Amino acid sequence: MPFGECTITLQDVGMLVGLPVDGEPVLTRGSANILGLAHDFLGVVPPQSEIKGHRVKLSWLATNFNDIADDINDLHQLLPYARAWILRFLGGLLVLYRSSSYVSLRWLAFLGDFQNY
Repeated sequence: MPFGECTITLQDVGMLVGLPVDGEPVLTRGSANILGLAHDFLGVVPPQSEIKGHRVKLSWLATNFNDIADDINDLHQLLPYARAWILRFLGGLLVLYRSSSYVSLRWLAFLGDFQNY
């Protein structure tokens, strides 16, 4: 790198967001059925107008999962809201695409089992 230039390193990112940046990589083989993941883990499938490829609009997540109903008292009813919040966090802050208005539904593959966490 030429003198006077700098770049953001993985260590810089770790310091900024407070997440560990060492250890084993998080890998998935992907899912051919992205809409099935949405149905299974969010309880609803986004309409085609809100999807681009494997990504969903962050605004759709905000509209559908922003307000938690007062009568929800079961963990299984609350989990889709938690997953949607994590997706919004990933797409809006941590893992930005060229257009920061979408997030990949592939992240849902990692958000299925909260029992081990």
